[in-house]
Amino acid sequence: MIRFSNYTEKLGRLKKTGLYDEAYAEFTSICQRVLGVYLHDLFDEDCVRLGEMVPNPAQAIRLCRAYGFDLSTNDGTRAVPGWHAFAILILAKAEGLIPTIPTLRRERRLAIYAEQLIRVQHTSP
Repeated sequence: MIRFSNYTEKLGRLKKTGLYDEAYAEFTSICQRVLGVYLHDLFDEDCVRLGEMVPNPAQAIRLCRAYGFDLSTNDGTRAVPGWHAFAILILAKAEGLIPTIPTLRRERRLAIYAEQLIRVQHTSP
């Protein structure tokens, strides 16, 4: 079982002090180290759908444990900082949404980036 509480202490401190850019960098680092992926590897629709599967910390903790990841704090009373995004990534990996072959991953990231550009162009005045 991989315990996210072993990785999120610094993230929690950064969020509490309001250092959001540093907290985001730490979050991304944890995602890469522990899961090998980060949110930019997913289409927005995937994030929304997976996020709806884990609407609260208790459900996220329960569901992610089934996949070998523990999102609870060391004392087991709450979820770790960033629990919702971590849960989304765990579920994405479990569903096979993240290609393991580097070339396919690169192609997927390019497709995601292109989709985001199109969205921005359609919403610009």
